[in-house]
Amino acid sequence: MEGWAQYGHNRDGENLKQINYALVTDMEGIPVMFRMLPGSIADISIMQQTVNDMKEIGCQGRLVMDRGFESARNISALIDMDVDFTIPSNAKAEPIKKLMTMAVKELTSSSSFAYHNGATYKYAEYEVGIVDTDDGNSEYVVRVPQNHKDSAKNNESFSKSKKLKAFVVYDPRKAALDIDAVMSMVNDVELRLENTRHDDPEMTYAKLPAFVRKFLDFEVDEHGFMHMIRKQNAFTFADNRAGMFVMLSSKDTAWEQMMTSYDVRDWVEKAFDVYKTDIDGKRNRTGNVERARGRFFIKFIALMLRIHIQNVLRKHDEEVRSTKAKRDSVNGMTVDEVLLSLNTVFAIGNTGNWKLTAITKNVREIFTVFGLEPPQSGQVILG
Repeated sequence: MEGWAQYGHNRDGENLKQINYALVTDMEGIPVMFRMLPGSIADISIMQQTVNDMKEIGCQGRLVMDRGFESARNISALIDMDVDFTIPSNAKAEPIKKLMTMAVKELTSSSSFAYHNGATYKYAEYEVGIVDTDDGNSEYVVRVPQNHKDSAKNNESFSKSKKLKAFVVYDPRKAALDIDAVMSMVNDVELRLENTRHDDPEMTYAKLPAFVRKFLDFEVDEHGFMHMIRKQNAFTFADNRAGMFVMLSSKDTAWEQMMTSYDVRDWVEKAFDVYKTDIDGKRNRTGNVERARGRFFIKFIALMLRIHIQNVLRKHDEEVRSTKAKRDSVNGMTVDEVLLSLNTVFAIGNTGNWKLTAITKNVREIFTVFGLEPPQSGQVILG
């Protein structure tokens, strides 16, 4: 695997040699091409070559990347390549943080509400600039009010910059999860440490995760007992930012286009993760590059089928919801549930005399949803 694999932490926290790959799909998520990539996808030269290779074989569309790729320098290069893109921001750059602060007020407007894929969001849309610096790097710049410090210099730089679009999005479901994540850890620490005695309280506090220390301080009373103190500013900030995220896109991207493109990536990533971590596949671990490429190809074919099934199920749910038609047993089923249901159908008998086992109502409705004639119990199957 020399030259292809690099050490990195996977989702399970394991530090393993891993291969980066590019997966090209159509707008419904059906895979059309994959390739293994040497080095890191965050290396813009690797991305540039990948884009050029895709253009040569006629694959042109929108690049949907993850946060690991996001930097002003990389996005500047994408703009120079004249490709459409959608990338979630890691929200570390100061100009992006300014947009999130500015958006708090705008997200109270009725015009900020949007409905997408059966869920309600609020969003504010901004233009962001990128300027290339003398040291070969790039940085974001956003327009600021005239009463802002150095506004004239800042806004002049913005007017001359390359442009992209930023969507500051509020998801109420994510907001609840974000606050739950904070309170779960805070509550755990408070239950463990409140009104307890320790030989070295400062060391006990210092050993807490940095994320928890951001929200909790402590004091020791005259009897040596620790008491946890919640940091008001940290909770206020977390509450204001809960559920918010920023999506960066090429300048002509519309809200629905941005969300749909990222939905497709999410569907594909989750579907691929099923095959990447399944028991039989042993999570693609191999030290041979050709064997790795072969395993990717098998999972590539399997992914085509899985995404197609997933799309049919999603469209069926949307059709029933929009037409208010009567729900059937297929509504709400996952791909795995469909496959498990179909796994109950067997042909029994011997050569020349095979018959199907009992066919359930759910199996018949699955066949109907996929435009197939439902099988019949006891139906003769040619041997």
